[in-house]
Amino acid sequence: MNCPDMFAETAYKAGVITNEEFAIFQNAGHMGLYGGLDVDDIHIKKGLEVGQKILNYMDSTELIANLFSISRTEEKL
Repeated sequence: MNCPDMFAETAYKAGVITNEEFAIFQNAGHMGLYGGLDVDDIHIKKGLEVGQKILNYMDSTELIANLFSISRTEEKL
């Protein structure tokens, strides 16, 4: 299972059902990993265009932090 699938499953188990709820949940996760930056700010910082997914442009440290964040979220829920 890849990171986005794990994240979506964790969110669903926490009661995140609608697309809007998932967007809020996902944005909060990004803010935690990027020192308070939201999705739009991260796109600007990384020079990403609309439609490019942040996950596809993470370096190895960011990917590890993302996976760690997912595992910690699962434990807390």
